Amino acid sequence: MLPALPVRLRRPRTYNGRDGPAGCLIDVPLAGIGFAHNETSSGTVETPCGCDATIDKGSSNQFAAAAMAGVSWRIRGGETTYVGGLKDEPVAVSNGHALYLDVGYRFLYLGDVKTGDITWNPGEVVDPEIKNITAHQIRVGLRYDLN
Repeated sequence: MLPALPVRLRRPRTYNGRDGPAGCLIDVPLAGIGFAHNETSSGTVETPCGCDATIDKGSSNQFAAAAMAGVSWRIRGGETTYVGGLKDEPVAVSNGHALYLDVGYRFLYLGDVKTGDITWNPGEVVDPEIKNITAHQIRVGLRYDLN
């Protein structure tokens, strides 16, 4: 799939009353659109009945989309301290170097793919198409903030 265009649906929200990554838990909904180049390779199908077939390769370009949602939990580091600023307004300063646990879900739509011709031994030729290729993914990862 070619790179999707990420679209942030809303500003990250923390569950401790403050905005931004200085909080403990951040929810992150995203969406993306793009194009997918779907490809099938050639091969053979062997069956117990002797009705073997050969499959030609095929490909297609399709519209693709993704919807993602997840949370990020700060495990350690990244504490924010407030220091005096201009006109006695506090300024938030993060010490960075935080470690986060990210957990997310992604729904992926890749469109359709057309295979090449399938030729069966008796000579019958069919040209199948696989429709609505989708994927549901759960993703877990660690992220380290270098700032």
